[in-house]
Amino acid sequence: MDIQIRPMTKSDIDTVIRVIYSIDEDDAEYARECYNERGIDGDFVMINQGLIIGVVGFTYEEGTDATFWLSWTYLLEEYHGQGLGRKMLDFIIDEVKNIGGRKMFISMSDYRDPEDGRVYDSAKKLYAAAGFTEEARLQDYYNFNESQTILGMRLNNNVSSDIVDSSEDGIKLTRIFEIDETEDSYCIDWKPSGRKIFSDKDLDKMVKKATGKGAKRIFISFPSVFPEAIQSVNYYGFYQVGKLQDFYEDGVHEMQFGLPVY
Repeated sequence: MDIQIRPMTKSDIDTVIRVIYSIDEDDAEYARECYNERGIDGDFVMINQGLIIGVVGFTYEEGTDATFWLSWTYLLEEYHGQGLGRKMLDFIIDEVKNIGGRKMFISMSDYRDPEDGRVYDSAKKLYAAAGFTEEARLQDYYNFNESQTILGMRLNNNVSSDIVDSSEDGIKLTRIFEIDETEDSYCIDWKPSGRKIFSDKDLDKMVKKATGKGAKRIFISFPSVFPEAIQSVNYYGFYQVGKLQDFYEDGVHEMQFGLPVY
């Protein structure tokens, strides 16, 4: 084999989509949308003798002190078990470290195939071997009995602070939307707004709007510097599903909450 990793180009997109499609048809459709919308900065392809056999990449989380996500990472099945998945992962971790990445996160499904079992277990073991640890588990996130697991890993010790402005400790709930790649999972969005926290009535209105659209699960998250908002959703009945450690900056975590509405 003659393995190389190089930056992805626009002319690679169709081939990359075929690689993803060979593993996960649903992800292939969504990946094309993402490549078209956000571009391909931070994405790389693995090549063997001139042929694309894998893809790996990263995206930056806006509004954070150098927090990144692992993006589409797939390898043709015939190349599994040869250490190439780990090679791609180590490569992308080094890339993010070299541009000053502080933390890196991975979101993944725990989907269980009726015949093949949990199809992403080998990937999870790979991530764990590289140093990622589980920080959140969103029950039934994608669909009933298909949850989302979020893994995180510290990369560099950055010193930036005050990324999150808590001087405006009020929050206004703005909209609800169905989460991409899910069946009937919705998210409540919000924005900082003066010093007034949303009311129980405001939250109830959003929940009812989501259930009216067919929501089976509702999720919301806040930086840990907004304790009144956290207390409010807890009082309503949301339960904590995860805490992404130092997500925004050192000492400011992302607190994640879910509400089943079956």
